[in-house]
Amino acid sequence: MTTLAAWSGVDPRGPASLYLVSDSRITWGSQSKRWDAGRKLFGCRNTPDVFGYVGDVVFPSLLLGQIAAAADDGVLFGAEANAQSRHAIVVETAKISLASRYNAPDYGFTILHGARDGVGMNARFRLWELTYNAATATSAALWTDEELPIDEKQSALHTALGSGGHAVIKQNDALKYDAQGRTSRSIFWAFCDSLKNKTDPLSGGAPQLVGLYRTATAKSYGIAYEGHRYYQGLLVPDSAHLSGIEWRDVTFQRVDGATMQVLPGAQRHGRR
Repeated sequence: MTTLAAWSGVDPRGPASLYLVSDSRITWGSQSKRWDAGRKLFGCRNTPDVFGYVGDVVFPSLLLGQIAAAADDGVLFGAEANAQSRHAIVVETAKISLASRYNAPDYGFTILHGARDGVGMNARFRLWELTYNAATATSAALWTDEELPIDEKQSALHTALGSGGHAVIKQNDALKYDAQGRTSRSIFWAFCDSLKNKTDPLSGGAPQLVGLYRTATAKSYGIAYEGHRYYQGLLVPDSAHLSGIEWRDVTFQRVDGATMQVLPGAQRHGRR
């Protein structure tokens, strides 16, 4: 399985951000058969939409890559499409694509879709959980689609899915009453702590992070993790171009991609 979580950030003016975070481990039946550099999160460059998945790997990872590319090229969404309309198209596309399989293995999965309506102080963040329940004799419905409520008064973890989801929830609950609890950074800490603690053997590799803000489109982050740099689960070598994206460390601090040290002037997030 995997670990996938979503949370929103709130500042004194109201809702300010929406994030998806995931691990990078893909397994084949057990932790002894694994790949720790698999991409699990996707962000669109031309629309404010982010996606992540848990469960089956092959279909959702290929589908979300196609959806992101089609959205970036203006194929899926018109310029006037709001978040609800974009989500409806995503759901329709997923169902049509899945129906085109022939004698393929049938595994369940869940896709999180984070989106934004409006910009600036008129921005409203939305989050959906789309699940395909692998066909069985007892399945009540093959597809379920639920919009999750977004807390607009405080930063909050909205869901944590996959085999490691319970560990993230437990760790986040333990940090709620810390001096820096109920902040975006504390939720990210909870995710990274649960990953580092290896509570779930089917989750591993480096964290992946994508986010939406009040303006602009999706942002994908580089992560400084255990002395190395990662981007969407991929180990980034020293020789790479490191200044093209924003980098964060496990305390959610903004860091220099080359040195992995906190950027001058960046807010520091000390932990007790």
